[in-house]
Amino acid sequence: MQLLIILFISYFINCSILVRAIDIGDNSPFWNNINILSQNHNDLWTMINGLQQKVSGLEQTINEQQQKLNHQEQMFVDLKKNISDQQQKIIVQQETIQKLPTFCQGRTSYDQWQPYADHRSLLVHVNTTSCRFKQVPTYFTSLSGTSHHWRVTGMTSIYNEVSTGFIVCLYPEFQETQTETLQHLPARKWELNWIGNKSNVDNRYS
Repeated sequence: MQLLIILFISYFINCSILVRAIDIGDNSPFWNNINILSQNHNDLWTMINGLQQKVSGLEQTINEQQQKLNHQEQMFVDLKKNISDQQQKIIVQQETIQKLPTFCQGRTSYDQWQPYADHRSLLVHVNTTSCRFKQVPTYFTSLSGTSHHWRVTGMTSIYNEVSTGFIVCLYPEFQETQTETLQHLPARKWELNWIGNKSNVDNRYS
């Protein structure tokens, strides 16, 4: 009996739904809602397609930027290598320069000569402080003038050589007193030319 009641209720509900469906027209609110939902669905898919295209465009832009970044990174690596090579060349050049001899030169004036204790010779104190030698260099000297300097000895004999200077003594080989020699210096213009050579090739000056 209960089973028959359940079947009857189910049949009644199905018939009601069928009748309701038949009574609904094209202009009913139900179909209007269906049309609106369908339009919204189409609009949603259109928006999704647009977003997908934008995403594809962004992905392409990202790929292009990544390629540019990779290219710039390679350029940076090449630049670092170039800088390293240039630095190495500079180091080699600096080492070469350090091995080259360093020269400093000068000349004394004729009025710098002083009488020596033997009452015949003359001496001069040569100051090389301006050369800033850190070690004692190799000094070379010569004597220039207008007359009589070819008859003098000692101009290449260096005494008391230090990094800041040295002493040279002259001995005239002609008959003349020390006083007379000093008096003739303004006319003869005896000047001592000197060169200081500091070479890093020599271990004494390293």
